Amino acid sequence: MTKAEQHLRSPETMTSETLIRYAADALTVVARRNGAAAGTDAYATIGALRQVITALDNAMGSVATALTQRPRADQAIVEGPFTGDIEAATGTAEQWLSRARLTLMVGPARSIDNAHVALAGLAHASPVTTF
Repeated sequence: MTKAEQHLRSPETMTSETLIRYAADALTVVARRNGAAAGTDAYATIGALRQVITALDNAMGSVATALTQRPRADQAIVEGPFTGDIEAATGTAEQWLSRARLTLMVGPARSIDNAHVALAGLAHASPVTTF
């Protein structure tokens, strides 16, 4: 991959939707590799799951950041528990996203990272050649 391609694929230059698409594509590639079902190559599958979690975290972060920006004059909450109070609605949503990100990083992300590390040294058996 060229430096330009790496830059285009860096999290700083991608939208949340693009990150999620790349992560989903990574899982698809792993699942289809050599016609194998997902999970056949555990290390690659776990690596792809790590990408999905990173993309999900980045997507929630992007939404939370957007919520902290000043709402436009034409935006309004017209129904629900925060009717008429856009600041309370966006603040509450941002808090829930922050909690979700923390839960994601402390729970599944850490566990999947540990599983990935555990399998890092897994050797693939190579066919025995007889002479």
